[in-house]
Amino acid sequence: HRLIRLADIKLLYAEALHHNGNDPDALQQVQDVRNRVGLGASPFTAEGVAKVIEWERILELSGESQRFFDMMRYGYFDGTGGAEFDIVKIKIRDPEFNSINLITKGYLPIPTRELDLNEGIEQNLGW
Repeated sequence: HRLIRLADIKLLYAEALHHNGNDPDALQQVQDVRNRVGLGASPFTAEGVAKVIEWERILELSGESQRFFDMMRYGYFDGTGGAEFDIVKIKIRDPEFNSINLITKGYLPIPTRELDLNEGIEQNLGW
């Protein structure tokens, strides 16, 4: 049974490298994923390294339940992602997103037992 894919790890590593300012190595990780299936350079390079990584994750991991968590990381649900991450536009295009409560910013509730055990933590906003 496959638990996690190497392509997922390489693309997450590319994200980490990009966020630490190491774009050449980030792009190399993306290219390693593309080389594995015989593809050339990414056609998205004009849009910036972050977009290259995001598009490669969409292409490589579509249908594997990773997109929601990627969208959380990229700021789609909390307004930090900029105009291109407008959740209203996303909801129009994909009605399944109408169930997302923007107040929670995509976070799940902390279990009551955990809250009871540690008085120093507070429930996530909106729960």
